Amino acid sequence: MRRLRGALLVITLALSSSFALPAVHAEVVPTVEYSVTDSQFGYWLKSTLYSLASERNGVKSSGITYCTGWDDPNCAGSKQLLADLIETPCSGPEDRGCIEGVEVSQANGELEKLTLLGEATGAAIPSKSFDLDSASGGKLLIPRGGGISLWRSNLAASDGSYRMYMAHLLARYSYYCGDLRNVAQLAAIKVAGDTCATGTFDFKGSIIPVSLKAKPSGAATCEFFAYQDLCVIAENFGGNEKVAVTIRQDKSLTGWLFGRMQNAEFSVTPIDSQFNLIRVGGQPTFVPPLKASLPKSEIAKYPRLERYLKTVFNGSDKFDGQMNYNIKGSDGNWLTYPDFLQVANTKMLSQLYNRWALFDAFEELFKPIQLTAQNNGIYAAPATNSILWNFASAAYESADSNPCSADKSKLHGLVVTNAPVYETGPPKFRDGVLDYRVAGMHNNLDGSEFKGEYTFIVRSDTARCFYGFSQAPIEARVTVVSSNGAEQIATVVVSEKDNFLKLDARGFTFSSPTIKIKLSQPVPTTKVPTKARISKITCIKGKSVKVISGVNPKCPTGYKVRTSR
Repeated sequence: MRRLRGALLVITLALSSSFALPAVHAEVVPTVEYSVTDSQFGYWLKSTLYSLASERNGVKSSGITYCTGWDDPNCAGSKQLLADLIETPCSGPEDRGCIEGVEVSQANGELEKLTLLGEATGAAIPSKSFDLDSASGGKLLIPRGGGISLWRSNLAASDGSYRMYMAHLLARYSYYCGDLRNVAQLAAIKVAGDTCATGTFDFKGSIIPVSLKAKPSGAATCEFFAYQDLCVIAENFGGNEKVAVTIRQDKSLTGWLFGRMQNAEFSVTPIDSQFNLIRVGGQPTFVPPLKASLPKSEIAKYPRLERYLKTVFNGSDKFDGQMNYNIKGSDGNWLTYPDFLQVANTKMLSQLYNRWALFDAFEELFKPIQLTAQNNGIYAAPATNSILWNFASAAYESADSNPCSADKSKLHGLVVTNAPVYETGPPKFRDGVLDYRVAGMHNNLDGSEFKGEYTFIVRSDTARCFYGFSQAPIEARVTVVSSNGAEQIATVVVSEKDNFLKLDARGFTFSSPTIKIKLSQPVPTTKVPTKARISKITCIKGKSVKVISGVNPKCPTGYKVRTSR
């Protein structure tokens, strides 16, 4: 996994100006900051394919080269490709890696199947089929990547307008040639003269309300993105709507999903050997965005933050023998801590560093913030009220090696929470307990106490496998443990329906609690039979007399019980 994670580092550096290292001018105050928002990178505006390293005519090159397709001559010979493919609406029953439908309802209403309005224009990445390098043969399809799709309600509002929504489902594919042990989650493919593999490694799906407005006079571009000659404007969820999306998605991303919603539900049905039909639904939920920013001259006032930054910026890319993701300066050398203090505006990214260590280091500096719109031409983040509906899978961040959930043809579980920081993967099974860690601030922007929400839905057979249970009913106990070890009082609901176990915990507080799930199976009680009582009866037939004994003695045919006089 190390090589693939390194590739993501390259992509992240390219997409984020936060790692540029400009010279410090007198009027610039060097700062360090860390933001916790779901829209850190925003929404990809178009499908793209990158070449990270290539070799043409015997000359090796590094850095990012954009490709028009998998067979683009400019990317020929590349040892590493990454594709960010925006999934398009399904065009027919044979289409794959596409959106089959979007459903939305208003508060307490029935879900309505929306009508496809269209797809934002932009360069498309054609689909590509690779021959699998396996004894059984077969092919692996990488679907087409297109533009963001817009969907419209069929019901007019009181003013005659129609509600519209944006469906942004981004599937990320990797192509790698070299030591395949570095990318064990990818499928080996046949490539002449090389050892290569490809497959999905990341997925992000969001639905948000939008509207269409005329482009402002004199404006060259739209603040968010364009649809035909109009600008797409991001609108806000109210919080009580219901949303559902159905997609035909590669099975390698269906082991576990996580996301932002309440009252979640999902289903999965295999379509063929590579793809599943997945439906995910639920209500949007509020996730407070957080930010910590500090002049570097004041870091020494915060010993916990200072200790952490000194371990990161230590003059190498290693810390305690592990990959550290330090930054290189203009001279090509890894930054030392004194070097870091001279760099203006260093932004720390949870994609590169341990999110729990980052949160712990910056915790006392966090403040809830209002989001502002951003657009760098590659991705855009609208300014919304942070009421979100999304789900994702990140195989590269949290591979699940537990044999109980190794079967990728099944959707084993869904984890959703409103915590700003959370584990991107399923709960960890440790010492007989499923642990899931979250983190956030104690108070909202208005000073009110922020209450946590957590839902864990897991296949009943997967849960039973974790614990070695039989098919008999199982019981669950959910506890929320604060970072100081104290158990919190939270509203907990446990239910089992349609072969899925659902566990809800609500009303707990932060900053860094761990949600613990303990499953148990009732011990069957065996009724010990009482010792049988032997009795005797006297039976008569004329002058013939018989004595019968037993547990429930009866007279033979023709005899009757002699009664005492």
